[in-house]
Amino acid sequence: MIYRPRWRAPDGSEREGRAWWLDVTVAGRRHRRSLGVRGSHAAQALATGIVRRLELQAAGLPVPDAQEDLSPRALVREFEDELVRRRSAQQHVRRTVQRLESLFEGHAHLAEVTAPMLRRALGRLGRTGLSPQTVNAYRVAAHSFFAWLVEEGRWAANPAAQVRRERPAEPARRRRSLSQEELARLVAASLPHRAAAYLLAATAGLRRSELAALAWGDLDLGEGTVRVRAPTSKNRREALLPLPEGTVAALRATEGPSQLPTARVLAGVPSTRTLRRYLATAGVLYEAADGVVDLHALRVTYATLLARAGVALAQAQRLMRHSTPALTSNTYTRVDLADTRGAVARLEAHPPGRTGRRAGG
Repeated sequence: MIYRPRWRAPDGSEREGRAWWLDVTVAGRRHRRSLGVRGSHAAQALATGIVRRLELQAAGLPVPDAQEDLSPRALVREFEDELVRRRSAQQHVRRTVQRLESLFEGHAHLAEVTAPMLRRALGRLGRTGLSPQTVNAYRVAAHSFFAWLVEEGRWAANPAAQVRRERPAEPARRRRSLSQEELARLVAASLPHRAAAYLLAATAGLRRSELAALAWGDLDLGEGTVRVRAPTSKNRREALLPLPEGTVAALRATEGPSQLPTARVLAGVPSTRTLRRYLATAGVLYEAADGVVDLHALRVTYATLLARAGVALAQAQRLMRHSTPALTSNTYTRVDLADTRGAVARLEAHPPGRTGRRAGG
């Protein structure tokens, strides 16, 4: 058990120590020591590690070094090796390690990383100007780290599970979708390799990282499909997506005579500055009342064009590779008054005498 010692002072008042102590009996032997920490959560976590080592020692099993076993820095390195073993994307591994090191900075013992400590650390990150989505990514990193420790039997509980997610704020810059006519003008004003990139984003929904990793071996222009490999996909799942004829034609225009399957389709993913230049040439507004047009806005365009083409929401969700249909419909699909007016018009009842049937017929 853990406790804070109490005693009676010379003046008769009862005092309580600030640091927590451990009092436990393992294999018939009593162990009583100061844990050296003031927080109850940290004390409980530290006591769990100590009892675990005492039990291993009593059973005659190898006992890990206490400092190495409970050092956040050392454990993060072990977790990095575990992520690599799971074949996580290199960028994901690097960002996870960076986020964990930032959260644990200044803490020499893992017992100090408690739920209240994580709340304070994430709160400080939010006050530095990071978006709620980015702050939540730090929380996810900590949650995954402790979930691994719990699964390995090296820690008692996951403190990140007690930390609520940040509620996303309304985006400061909203993305708008292009109409089919605006997309056609953008493609016509762009160089062939840029046009191919814009069409892959607007007619297949490929993200920036997926465009950058796309190889010629991922394309089957005869069948009109593109394969998004699991390591390059955001949800780590492979997907086979159809390509419209116009996108296939644009890709053929950039294909070399003897293209290696491993060669990149795009020499580079166009920046927002480059896209703005082509938008200006095409006479398409970069920013309007309903938002801006950057590369990810072309993925918004994809979802919106699917909705306007009458594609069922469930099918659009699969094509967009979203986790929920609500994300497809509420976040990515842009419909305006003309779309809704057309939908309502199809529900209008025909007045008597205009149904094409004769009276009394």
